Amino acid sequence: MNCNSINNCAGAITCTAASASRCAACQVGYGKTLGVTTPGSLTSDSCTVCVIANCADAAGTLTCTSNTDARCSACSAGFYKTAGVTTGTTTPDTCTACAAIVNCAVAVTCADSTNSRCATCTATVTTKVAGSTTGTLSPDSCPCAAGYWLNGATC
Repeated sequence: MNCNSINNCAGAITCTAASASRCAACQVGYGKTLGVTTPGSLTSDSCTVCVIANCADAAGTLTCTSNTDARCSACSAGFYKTAGVTTGTTTPDTCTACAAIVNCAVAVTCADSTNSRCATCTATVTTKVAGSTTGTLSPDSCPCAAGYWLNGATC
């Protein structure tokens, strides 16, 4: 009997029926979803690419066995990484947007939720006010210049 092929399967493929192929292990960056083993409704295992939104790692390169334990080495610019749980009930890493800085002229960067940084403020602000990087962390700010007031998100 020929087993159905399973895309991105890195291990041996076995089967008891053509529609019930089993994959020993998926390729790096792919998580295994077990097929149905109930008689009369058999389906094959599948290997699907693991995804973490806003992760800078290329598709198919995340470390994972499923999307519930996917690991990201670095988040995209403007996002910070929160490590997922690796013991017991695992959770994936997440990439969360840095807190916005009103009047920042460039993409905000950050290492966590408390320390957004802005390299350049817009022209209608006096000077950038640097946030604290030691002790109690605080974000940078870009206050409006004298003669301007904050109206929504702009001076």
